Amino acid sequence: MKPLAAILFTQMMSYLLDTNVVMRFCNPSDVQHQLATDAISRLLLQ
Repeated sequence: MKPLAAILFTQMMSYLLDTNVVMRFCNPSDVQHQLATDAISRLLLQ
């Protein structure tokens, strides 16, 4: 199974993401990192 970051990179042209979501996803120390990761995962699973 590919890591979520690899999936996001290969499919990111398919979705328009708010920069706040992207920044939280890229920063594991952000308090909302898991929320952003879960949101992106749900988008990719649709």
